[in-house]
Parts: sequence; structure tokens; C-alpha cells
Amino acid sequence: KSAEPNRTNLFEATTRMDGEETLLAKQTRKGAEWDTLSPEVRQRFNNSPAVWLRKALEYSLRHQVAWESSLVKDSVPEKRYYQEMLKVSRQYLMLYPYHVGFALADILQATPFKYYTELMVDVIQNQKSYDTVPNFTAADCVRLLGIGRNQYIDLMNQIKVKSGWTSFFSGGKRQNPRNFLPTEVIPEFALEYWWLPRIAFVSVEAVENSSRAEHAIIDLLIKQKDYETSKRITCGQLPRDVLHSLYRRGLVFIDVPVEDEDQIILPPLANFVMNRVLGDYLESLLYQIFVSIDERTTIQQLATVLQLERQVVKTAVSLLCRLGFATKKSLSSASAVIHRSWENYVPAFGEKRILEGSSSLGAAASPREGTLHDPSRHSTTASSHSSALHSTSSSSLSSSSVISSLASHSAEKRIAFVFDSKLAAFLMMGNLGSGLKSHAVTLFERGKMAEEDLAPFLTELEKVQEVDEDEGEAIRYFRHAITLRQTLRALRTHGPVDMIRCESMDTLDPSTRARLLQKNYKLLISMAPLSLSGNGEHQILSSASPPHFGPPIAETTSAWFKLFVYHSSGYGPDAVFFPRGCRVTSLPATLSQHERLLVHKWGAEPAETSASLILTELNDALRVGPVLLHAYSDDVIDVPFPLVSCELSSPSPSLTLSSPSPGHSTTRSASELSSHPCLVWLNEHLHLSGSVGYVRFIRLSTTGAWVPIDIQYGVPLFDAELNVHVTNSLSLRKLFDPENLTLHSKSMRRVCLAMLRFMEEQQGESLPSTVSPEAEGEVAYPNTTFIFEQGKLSRCASLAGVSQS
Repeated sequence: KSAEPNRTNLFEATTRMDGEETLLAKQTRKGAEWDTLSPEVRQRFNNSPAVWLRKALEYSLRHQVAWESSLVKDSVPEKRYYQEMLKVSRQYLMLYPYHVGFALADILQATPFKYYTELMVDVIQNQKSYDTVPNFTAADCVRLLGIGRNQYIDLMNQIKVKSGWTSFFSGGKRQNPRNFLPTEVIPEFALEYWWLPRIAFVSVEAVENSSRAEHAIIDLLIKQKDYETSKRITCGQLPRDVLHSLYRRGLVFIDVPVEDEDQIILPPLANFVMNRVLGDYLESLLYQIFVSIDERTTIQQLATVLQLERQVVKTAVSLLCRLGFATKKSLSSASAVIHRSWENYVPAFGEKRILEGSSSLGAAASPREGTLHDPSRHSTTASSHSSALHSTSSSSLSSSSVISSLASHSAEKRIAFVFDSKLAAFLMMGNLGSGLKSHAVTLFERGKMAEEDLAPFLTELEKVQEVDEDEGEAIRYFRHAITLRQTLRALRTHGPVDMIRCESMDTLDPSTRARLLQKNYKLLISMAPLSLSGNGEHQILSSASPPHFGPPIAETTSAWFKLFVYHSSGYGPDAVFFPRGCRVTSLPATLSQHERLLVHKWGAEPAETSASLILTELNDALRVGPVLLHAYSDDVIDVPFPLVSCELSSPSPSLTLSSPSPGHSTTRSASELSSHPCLVWLNEHLHLSGSVGYVRFIRLSTTGAWVPIDIQYGVPLFDAELNVHVTNSLSLRKLFDPENLTLHSKSMRRVCLAMLRFMEEQQGESLPSTVSPEAEGEVAYPNTTFIFEQGKLSRCASLAGVSQS
């Protein structure tokens, strides 16, 4: 079948490819040969057919391209090609290429079990740690070989003891690792009843060593070898123990069928191995599917959103199902008839039709187990006894109330709560409870938790209690868990909620990200603060549609936004914004009077430091990026918004950034700060009355004045009182009403435009707009030193103690 127009195929389904790889991907897709290449393309390969062939072979093997689809099929024999593919795949510790698995099993007798056995031998012989095995590869090793982190450590210790410790480490004679590895697939290996068995290479010796029951299944599968997928028998229609035995012996290959109209469930991750990310084409695709798929969307619809060929998406989803990380929501009629031996392995077994009657396997299966229908009658029988089945884990749907609410919400757009990797890490740490860790792994690795899975997650969060102040750093973990629980409760009163990790969304290109958000969500709301780099990579923040209650563009998470607030309002701490590459030998006079300083490194969280110790740290940071340095004190107050307690003038219809006269306030409490002149200005110009977040004030030790140092849009999770104020305001202020959503989007767009205009004016050059969610680009570095003092911002190309690059 020809590739669909304007879609990416399997060879292009990777997040970042260099120019040569992109070119080879396109030529692979077209099935190009050297004689058909344009002069420009030939030039890229030195006008040499040999260079072209070598590069094409390297690309095809690294991307596990099927031989018949590769650019080298006329030059490299099929058997040799697949031998090299397995060699390269093992070298890079890649997943077994299941999409060409039948060819590998048929031509080379290279089953997944044999592949991972050799891969594990390589890892052991090279004395690599278990953490070097990539996540998905490690998960498949656990599934087939039963070797996880603890088992691997035990294996290494056994080999060292048997070899002798001195001999092992000195490179002397060692025990063969194969002697310590399993000789066949582990008994606990799981087969799903809706999967499709397929005969692999079967030798005469293997048949002779088979039981009557195994022989009968082999004969049946041989007869079905050329059947269409829809007419093939399922695993669930065969005696389970017999089929299991054949698979463990490598005589049967398993297909995991996925169709266009299938909807997929992703239950909380179990048995996921958190090692490292390899970054190959297939792993990147799997992570994109993780964060994109939901059980309301069909495979065909998902392919449209991702702009990938349907077969690409099917391949990835099939693999996730094989690894146990996904399953079909509603199984087709082909799985409605089940052999009795599957009774303890099939959900809702009693609702399925039990196989009765005679068949070619009648002699092989005992009457007690039941027998199989004639395969030729399979399609008709199955379709007449179809049964819908939601095959999800018990933890995914834990109460009837949740199930009924999900039914009514199935087609409704949801609220997306945007979190970052730090929150997931917090939930994994401390003594928060073992039941919470698997959910935290799901949040981090999948990058998403759908409404359907929130009930069991909230149940685990309910178990987290406040701890004493003397718990140290652990207080932060407990506090975030508790405020997260409160936040999710509040959000769910406004409709179904999905949690999405901003770093995972970053794996999608901007246009795909925008399509996905617009398709699934009516609004986004972020935690605050988000741990973001200042280079604009997390473009999920740039969402005008759906409306976003969080940082509107990446620039608002950078040091530029602080200067924008200080300059435009006339209030802020003494500050210096150093450009990248400059060297500071002494602090500018603006900062020399302050004992405590806050260092805002580019793309990192601000950190407090002593003025007397700053120079070394500052100069190290300036080698890699700009740094904002400003006065700081330990006297800090966070004022939450939307502001409800202060008397404010009516919001201005336009954002005219005229600075009020600078002055100092002597207020000493949060309630008094609510009437601070700066807050009046911020509310009018930065839409604080219709958004959520907090303004951080400090009291300067030099003057006693309260000044703002930061504004964060979103729901704060680090403080319970702030969190309660903000989450209660969602309903009290009707922030999610359609009228306010429209106003919010318009107001935040004005804020963004004013922010970008400010940067242009200060830099003296035009900057690309990033207001559009499709826009790409990094936040601009400052091109000179900026100083904020006495309520005014100024450029300073020459400054004592500072040498420009």
C-alpha cells in the first residue's frame, strides 16, 4: 500500500534526525535507487554509489527497516541483511524488531528470547551495569528472561564467584554467561487471549519431540499460514498450556493485531524499568504514543493527529500491548469464543462463549478442557457471539461511580493539569507510600495520567499526611502530595481532568502538540512554578487555544519577565542582568550594599547566595548563559491571585505600560500588601484578577521596603494556604466560565505582546513572536548588561568590574 500523503512513515518517525538521515528516510520511503537520484542528492554522497550504499545500509539497520522496504535489497541478500540487523540492534541495545519478527524467526530462527539472551551475554561480558540497558529493552528482558535489576546483580555475583574475582576483573578465564541464563522463556510469560499465534520455523526434530496436542496445533497453524488476519485463530481458542509450551520452545511466533478503529487503554505502568533513554527511532515513537494516546481516540484518529501513517501507529501500539503497557479497550468479535483452559486468564470469562464440539484438535484436547471449532467457521461463529469487553486493570476503574461518570464524559473535552518532572520525582521520594510509586513512575515515564486512572491515584494520595517540621527536605515531598490532592479534587468539580507532563509534550513537534491539545482539552492549567529551561523548549506553554492558566509563553519563565515587571511597574529589587560570556571581577555598586543575593541562572531555578561568595559561581554560570542577579532577603511574602481583597481600579481595556512614580511601601503583612501600589498596577496590566498564581515580595534589608521579585502563573503546590486560596478561587471567581476564558485568552495575549515589545525595545532589535502555539524558537539572550535601580531599567555597555565578551 502506498504511503498516505503528508504523513510521516516509520523511518521518519523520530523526533530529531540530522539532514543526512532525513534525506535517507525520504529516499527509503520512495524506494529510490542510485540511478533515480537527483544530481543534488548524489552530491551529498560524493557522487559515489559505494558511499550511497554504505550510508543506506547503516541507516536501514539502525532504523530496523524491513529488507523488502530497504534501499539495499538489490545489493544485500535478505539473510545477511537480517543477520546484520540483529548484530547492530544488539550493539545499541535496541528492542527486538518485532515488526519483522516473523521473517527473523523463519529465516534465522532468531526468536525474541534468543535475541535478548545474546544481548544480555554482551552486557555481562562487557561488565556493563544494568542501568545501561534502555528502558523498553530492559522491560522486554524482564518479560521473557525474568532478568531485572536484582536478578542481574545476582547473576554478575554468581559469575564472579564461579570465575574467581581476580580472574573476572583481570580479564582472565571467565565462566560463560550463557550457563547462568535461562534456557527458555520464563514460565510466567503472559500470553493474551486475543493475540494471534503464527507458526515459525519448525524442524522435523522439533515435530518429533512434540506431544500429540502440540502436533495438532502445529498442523492447524501451518494450514492457517496464509490466512488473512481476520480469519486466523486466536491464542484464546487454543489450549493455553499447550500453546504456551510451543512458544517457550520457539516454535510459535505471536502477532499482536491492532486495527484502525481500535481504542487503547494504558493502565498505570507496572514492571516498567527506569534505566536510561536510548533515543532511537522506535523508542522516541513509543514515548510520543505514550503521551498522545487515550482510550477515547481510535488508532486512525491518533494517526491523523500525529500526522503519521496508520501502520506506524499500529506498529508502536502493538509493541506497547506486547510489552504489557497497553491493551485494547473493546476487543473484537474474534475474541468472543474462548477455550476453557483460559478461564483464569481472561477478564469476564463467564461472559464469553465456551468452545464446544469437535474439531481437528478434538483428540488433543480433553473433554474437560473443551475443543475447538473448525477454523473455517471461526469468523461466522465469532461475529454471531460478539461481546464488548473493557480489559483494564482493577486499579484503573476502582468504583462504579467513577465508571458511570466516565461514560458521560467520554466525548467531553477535558481539563489538562500541566506538571513537570520535579513533581513526579517528589512523589517517588520520601516515605509517601509504596502504592504511590507506581503512579509516580507512570507520571514520569508515560508523561500522562488520564481521568480514568485518577481515582486510584487519589486514593493513594489520601494516605499522605502532614509531617513535622523537623523532617527536613521530606516536608517538600509530603506538602506537594497533599496540595496536588487538593488541586485535583478542585479541578475535577469542573469536569474530567488529565495530568500531562510538560517535558513529555515537548517530544511532539509544535503543530502536533497544538492539534493534540485542541482536540482533547478545553483548557490547560499549570502547577507553579514549573521547572523550565529558559530556552523556550517547552512550547506547551504557548497555548492560546485552548486557554492556558499558566505561563503564557516561554519568555514569562525567563529572567526577562522579572525585568519587564520591575521596569514597567517601577517596583523591584536592585538587579543586574549580565549577558553570556562577560566576566565579573567585582560586583557593580548597585549590588555591593546587599549581603544576600538571588542568582537566576539561565534555564535554572533561582538560588540564594551570599554576596561575598558570588563571583566564582557567577563567572562559571556566565560561560553557558546569561545571569540575573538581584538583592534578596529572608523576609518573603507570597500574595496569591486572583486578587479579591484589595480595592483596585477598573482594568484598562488596553495595555499601556506607563510606569508609576517609584516609591517604597512599609507594609508588613500579606493583607496589607494586597493594597500595595505595585499590586494595583500588576492587577490592571497583567490580568491578575482573571488568572491564577502568586506574586512574591521581599522586604529589602537596606530600606525596609516591600518589592516584588517574581510573578508565577499557575497553581502553587509548595504552600498549602496559597493552594487553597487559588483552588477555591476557581469556583468563587468563575474563572472557567466561557466569558472569562475568552477574556483570559485576550488579556494574556496582550501581556505577551507587551512583554515581547519590551524585549525588542531593550535589545534594540526585532524579535520573533512566540505568541502562536505553533511558533518555535529560543528566548533571546540579552545583548548587553542591564541594571535596575531606583525604579528604572537602563542599558550599561560599560560597567566597572565587568568585561564584555
